[in-house]
Order: sequence, then C-alpha cells, then structure tokens
Amino acid sequence: MAVTIAKTIQASLSLLSSGLSSAVSKSLTETSTGSDSLVQAQTIATGSFQAIGIGNCASADWIMILNTDPTNFVEVAIDSGGSNKIAKLTAGRFLILPLSSGVTLYAQATTAACVVQVGVVAP
Repeated sequence: MAVTIAKTIQASLSLLSSGLSSAVSKSLTETSTGSDSLVQAQTIATGSFQAIGIGNCASADWIMILNTDPTNFVEVAIDSGGSNKIAKLTAGRFLILPLSSGVTLYAQATTAACVVQVGVVAP
C-alpha cells in the first residue's frame, strides 16, 4: 500500500527601511507518493566539505538545513571541493531548497564543528 506524505512549505521575507516596506510570502502544499522522509542532526566538521546525509531516502525532493550552532557558520556547496558555494548559514540561519534528482549538497564548518538539522522529503 502506498503512503502519501503531505508537504507544507511556508516562507516569508519582510523588509523595512526608512519607512518603506516590502514583503514576499508563499505557502505551498504538495503531496508525495514516496514513503521516504528524514529529520536528523549531522555534525559538520571543519577542513573539508562533506556530503549532507539524506539517510535512506533514495532521492530528495525538498531539503531543509538549519545551523543550530549559536556562534559559528556553515557553508553549503553543490560540489565536494566547495568551489560552487550556494549558501552561508550563520548562527540560526537555514535554507530550504527543492532539489533536482541526483543533486548532492556538501557542507563545511569554518571555525569550529557545527551541528545542523537536516530535513528531507522524497518526491
């Protein structure tokens, strides 16, 4: 019997500067027939980029990475050498991405090891 997973993604960004304000927000709900999902902590070391683990998920449709470290930051790249960085997650920052099939994300802490929370949902 197939399992259905409901995915809800909500995002909002509001800016206020010199009396001017602007905002963008979106709520998206999708269903998935895949049964794989994962939420786990992963320690990201310094010195080299390492693959972000997606556990038993054969592929990831959406991924969320949250830097739980109160001080240090983590860089995220789309290659193991870190040449193609896509994010710098300072303390408490996160990213949410819809992933293309076969894409692996890599991360490296810069000053000291950091723990990130990784959430993954299969297509």
